[in-house]
Amino acid sequence: MANRSDWLPGTREGQLAMVKDWISVVEGKAAAWLVPAAALTGLGGFKEEAETALDTARNETTRTPVATARCREAFEALAAGMRDFKRRYFLEPPLSDADLVSLGLKPPDRNPTPGA
Repeated sequence: MANRSDWLPGTREGQLAMVKDWISVVEGKAAAWLVPAAALTGLGGFKEEAETALDTARNETTRTPVATARCREAFEALAAGMRDFKRRYFLEPPLSDADLVSLGLKPPDRNPTPGA
């Protein structure tokens, strides 16, 4: 079962939508956020692979067990790439709450409820 507090969408469509948003937002802020062009290109590569694999797996004429396995692998790679990208570029230096929201991420709770 997926972690309910996980920031990564649980559906393939949701993951693709999020990575597309990230690419769009980061393209305009890469210099300010210290994101190298190669890192953004790499993230785009994961997106392209996942989109292509999903299209192949959904097409009745090209869907095979191999295509389905490749799709699963492409989305596993996309998720790993997104997690790495977030860790490397969205946490240090810390982004503003508005920046995090623009990426589809929740800002950290600055006033956590004390434990019982």
